[in-house]
Amino acid sequence: MTNYLKILTRGESQVKDNTFNREEKLFRSLEKTVRHCVKNISFCLQHVQEAVGSPLQSVKELQEISYIKDEEERAHSEVPSHASNPCDDFAAHLQKLVLTPLAALLSLFPGPHKLIQKRYDKLLDYNSYLQGAAGDESDLAKKEYEALNAQLVEELQVFNQAARKILWNCLCSFITLLRDLALVVQRLYSTVVPVPLLVSNISEMQNRVLEEVQNLNFVKDNSATFIERKLSFEKKKPGQIPPEVPHQTDTHRSKLLSTYSTEELYQAKRKCNATQEYDIDLLEGELVAVMEQKDPLGSTSRWLVDTGIIKGYVYSSFLKPYNPAKVQKEGDDSKSFNDDFDNISLFVSARPARDSVTSTPEGSISDSSSSLSGTGGKFETNGTDDSFQEVDEQIFYAVHAFQARSNHELSLQEYQRVHILRFCDLSGNKEWWLAEAQGQKGYVPANYLGKMTYA
Repeated sequence: MTNYLKILTRGESQVKDNTFNREEKLFRSLEKTVRHCVKNISFCLQHVQEAVGSPLQSVKELQEISYIKDEEERAHSEVPSHASNPCDDFAAHLQKLVLTPLAALLSLFPGPHKLIQKRYDKLLDYNSYLQGAAGDESDLAKKEYEALNAQLVEELQVFNQAARKILWNCLCSFITLLRDLALVVQRLYSTVVPVPLLVSNISEMQNRVLEEVQNLNFVKDNSATFIERKLSFEKKKPGQIPPEVPHQTDTHRSKLLSTYSTEELYQAKRKCNATQEYDIDLLEGELVAVMEQKDPLGSTSRWLVDTGIIKGYVYSSFLKPYNPAKVQKEGDDSKSFNDDFDNISLFVSARPARDSVTSTPEGSISDSSSSLSGTGGKFETNGTDDSFQEVDEQIFYAVHAFQARSNHELSLQEYQRVHILRFCDLSGNKEWWLAEAQGQKGYVPANYLGKMTYA
């Protein structure tokens, strides 16, 4: 074994035959190629049978659905039901002309393999005798090696030439069969009597479809209104209104006071409406216990709280630490207030009575309107208009921060002072207000704004 490895790795001097080495390399390459061809062509036949069989079945089913009563017209347009499946003929010819010859050729390779291995054994014996310098035995080993080597060189050349020719013919037959299959399928199962589509007919059909589409409500709206509606919140459907949660009672407050420590208790500064899944509604003054100061996504702006009735998430900006002494003082004198921002209440009243500016046509931008440009998102206002002067007096504050998501919106910091220019967007949605802060204008959600009131 050691000597054999030395020969293979060129570890020691050996008798070389370049002609045999070249023919052996070609022999092994041909064997590998034939084996891969048999495997891949068999897979190709399987895929072709699956790919052609399903469409043929679909054609037959479509013929049954689109049955033509006129027998004469049917005879010209129907594919004959008795027509043979071209895939069956393809498989038969492929098996006869390609797979069978390749399989027979592949079965011939083990014989030469044994002789090649025997030739390496004789070469090993010959090299061993050369090292031992044995006269008669060395001559005998040399003669046996040279005889077997000469036989292999002669026969491998003939075998390789024949194998290469068979492989080439099989590949040509395979390509020809694929081409013939494509032509047969195209000839048999294409439209026999094609009906050309006239340009006039196509135009009439397109015009009729466009008229039907233009009658849809959302197509009638102009593009500017459509853009504004994109900026608005989707209005909740009546069927999707969540059930009303019962209000907190003294029993629930007592339960929270006895279960949680004072440091864990907070009080709602103002009314809070649920805006996301798992959020809960709170009324101003309700007591809650903070269980976790973050939401499942890790955001610290939403806290998990317990109201004594239900557990859910609330924005931390709506909560303030619970102060028993301050609560007692508020109970004695409900008209007093703690600080300016604790008395902020959400503006939930209807549209202002003198909000006549919102009904101004969208085109009169230079007179007394405030509108959103369809492209640049810029706003223009006329400060001399009486209606706007009254609107400017409506000063609100951001009850919590808002981050603009586009050029049409206005970013706000918590408790930032803003001027309300319009109490709805261009589509009339009152959930978005046009506001101005620090010389910038944009839309902000109405439920993010509160009006400052003083006692």
